[in-house]
Amino acid sequence: MIGVFKSALGSEVIFGIAKAKTDLQFRNLKEYEGDELNDPEVGKRGAKMFEAYVGHDRHGGKGKYRLVLLVQSGQLKAMYYSNNHYWSGSWVRIKDF
Repeated sequence: MIGVFKSALGSEVIFGIAKAKTDLQFRNLKEYEGDELNDPEVGKRGAKMFEAYVGHDRHGGKGKYRLVLLVQSGQLKAMYYSNNHYWSGSWVRIKDF
């Protein structure tokens, strides 16, 4: 999986990252249930993944893009982004979340 800096993803995603971190802090994110993205840390020492949607899709749905946040021991350890989250090869790891 490649890593990218958030500045390469555009202002809409940068705003979405900030909002996702706030939503995580206030427990407003649901747990990630997809199988397109796997992280070996999930399940170890209470590590869980949470999902956040970014932007608006054409039909007024949840969002155009998806962020997945890996939380372990109450700390945000990793963040992933996809612009086509139904395709497993579309995920990238955000280096500077």
